[in-house]
Amino acid sequence: MQKTSNQFAMLVVINLGLLALGAYISGGSFLSLFNLQSMAVQKARWRSALLLSVWHL
Repeated sequence: MQKTSNQFAMLVVINLGLLALGAYISGGSFLSLFNLQSMAVQKARWRSALLLSVWHL
């Protein structure tokens, strides 16, 4: 379980880094970057909830 959570944390960090890079390249403001980040967090939560529900089947 520890290895899985470490991999998940690394994926989150990579995704946020890519979002920040994309916002920087497109000239996005900090507010748009924050909106992207919160969307990514919501997507990650939804994905982890889906994985957990499948895992318990």
